[in-house]
Amino acid sequence: MFDILEIITQRLNETGYDVLYNEKKDINTSCPFVIFNIPNSSENSQSQRYDYYIEIDIWTKNLNQCIIMTDKIESLFHRYIVTNEKLQATFYVTNRINNIPDENSIVKRNQLRLEAKTYKIIA
Repeated sequence: MFDILEIITQRLNETGYDVLYNEKKDINTSCPFVIFNIPNSSENSQSQRYDYYIEIDIWTKNLNQCIIMTDKIESLFHRYIVTNEKLQATFYVTNRINNIPDENSIVKRNQLRLEAKTYKIIA
């Protein structure tokens, strides 16, 4: 799983936004930022395929900025294919949720849900 985390982090870092993996952050002082996690994965041992389900939350204090950030991240990941010496991965955006309500009315949050289909490269 470390390889897929590295790929996601590198890709998100291309945006220039503050990126965290599976962490909480003080919304009042830190916006904008991006948090991602991988709540679920599955393995198909016959084909050496692993599927990862990824959630990317985009947090800002401005709705237009949230939409722009979400658009940028969506374009970076949808149908993104990466191959390195360890694996081949294809990413798909499966869902986009805009303007998720938050207890803090100042905060704006969108979420992207991705699926990454990965294959181990066997040397």
